[in-house]
Amino acid sequence: MKIVWKIENFYRKLDLKFRLKYSYSSVQFPYKISRKAESLIKALCRQDPSERIGYQKDGVNDIRKHRWFQGFDWEGLQNETIQAPHIPEIKNPFDCSNFEKIREDDDRKIADETSGWDADF
Repeated sequence: MKIVWKIENFYRKLDLKFRLKYSYSSVQFPYKISRKAESLIKALCRQDPSERIGYQKDGVNDIRKHRWFQGFDWEGLQNETIQAPHIPEIKNPFDCSNFEKIREDDDRKIADETSGWDADF
């Protein structure tokens, strides 16, 4: 009986790996995502960690050399000399005008968590 269970478990794991691989390959990106960005995301999210960009021989330099970052000033980033693409206007330390206000009725839309997972804390 134990052997049968191990064989069934082995095939279940294979089936799961196949489904994960199949579902990963069928991911559809929105049309607003560029091919370069899609390529980078897929390279970062490979199923096998050893195949992910940044994990190979050149490490993080592989990420820096990716075509999505083409023209990016990495040295300027490291030296803190590049300009931010957007600098918000801040009137005082308590200025929250750059953030959306949360409406009161939004709190009521969040359902109470009642699973009890934290009962032992």
